[in-house]
Amino acid sequence: MKLNYIFYIAFVVFSIFSIYSCAQNTHNIEELSSKNSEYYYNIGMAGLTAGNYAAAIANFKKAILKYPYYYKAYDKLALAYANVGDYKKALENIDKALHIKPDYYQAILDKAIILQAEHKTKDAIDTLNKCIKNDYCSLRPQAYYQLANIYKLKGDTKDYIKNLNLAIIYDRDFNVAKFDLARAYVDNNMCSKPDIEEKVIYLIDSEKNNIGASSMPDMLLLKAKCYMEANKFKEASKLIRKILFNEDINQHYKDKAIELSKELITLEYVNKNTENPPISYAESTKENKPKNQNKVVNNNNKEKETKNFYYYQLGVYYIKEYASDIYIKAKKLGFDTYMVKNNKAIIVFAKVPEDKKALFKKEFPFAFKIKNPQELLSLKMVHVEEAPSFYYYQLGVYYIKEYASDIYIKAKKLGFDTYMVKNNKAIIVFAKVPEDKKALFKKEFPFAFKIKNPQELLSLKRIE
Repeated sequence: MKLNYIFYIAFVVFSIFSIYSCAQNTHNIEELSSKNSEYYYNIGMAGLTAGNYAAAIANFKKAILKYPYYYKAYDKLALAYANVGDYKKALENIDKALHIKPDYYQAILDKAIILQAEHKTKDAIDTLNKCIKNDYCSLRPQAYYQLANIYKLKGDTKDYIKNLNLAIIYDRDFNVAKFDLARAYVDNNMCSKPDIEEKVIYLIDSEKNNIGASSMPDMLLLKAKCYMEANKFKEASKLIRKILFNEDINQHYKDKAIELSKELITLEYVNKNTENPPISYAESTKENKPKNQNKVVNNNNKEKETKNFYYYQLGVYYIKEYASDIYIKAKKLGFDTYMVKNNKAIIVFAKVPEDKKALFKKEFPFAFKIKNPQELLSLKMVHVEEAPSFYYYQLGVYYIKEYASDIYIKAKKLGFDTYMVKNNKAIIVFAKVPEDKKALFKKEFPFAFKIKNPQELLSLKRIE
């Protein structure tokens, strides 16, 4: 009797639980039925924007359940999966979006982002070209911009600049591309060419009315750097002072302006005085001799030969390793090269014979002639051997901080100087690798590739 009573109680409890569960499911079905697909899509977008990817995935799936041909929901669901590192599901869903609507060009661009995040660079480029080569694609400027950034990550400056130019050609109001192009020209010392200098100033000035006050110091610094490369020191000085004496500009930018002013002082110091090109002493004194004066001869009674040459500056650096790289390159090409210290700055310059000037300018198009080399030659020489050779390698581009942190920590534990920086929504991890540790690094990270222009990445905001 007692046992039957226990079974009866258990049956009642189970029945109540079953009724409650059915009621809950019925409530969920009714709730799903009462909302349209757009409602869930908007909630999903809010979750995606806020970084709540679980909510985004759940609501995009509900939107698709309500309307199975909702290609926009498939596209954003793919991005949500990509942000949690599930690239397989991301590509599956974005392919569904493109199957439903092959001309949904936003999905093509988003697919390229996912492929690049998965380190499938060639596939990403091929995907972007589907839009670029299609005259009906309304997102060609964005496709060129995205392609430019892929080349930037590869360290291909030429194609980076080329595709930024194309993005602007197709959209004259593409302000982000304008600023990036101006920065690319300045970072690669191209403002020494008058046409490039004019273009950079135009790009900056045409964008300044479309940006917030917080971005204005960046504009002023970039413009000042361009003027310095063009040897327009007065214009550069005015812009630097504008930053230093503006109370509304924070200290971070003022510190940058102070560093730039030091470089400006060095450049002015190098370029002041005589307008005449530097030549050998024997050649300069020859013009002052009377016409009937005997020629200087050597022991073999032959006329003493003097060859014209010029001094060219290759750069002003605050990091010795960068100065060493350009010094070694010029040295290997057979030029007499010098590396001297002036306060905290390191100046690299070379002695270039007249008959090798064309070769030198081809290899170093940014170099400019020094008007008064004697002052530089009197400065203390810096020994290159003191600084070991090293390279920067990229370890990956991530959209989830935890994944970026894993690779960052691994490289750090192995003793490499490692960096984690933010570029728009992407997190880039890269490392500084000494020459003698390159084999170890490549063994541990076979997928890593050498960065040709690390200055751009080093200028980005670091993530701790």
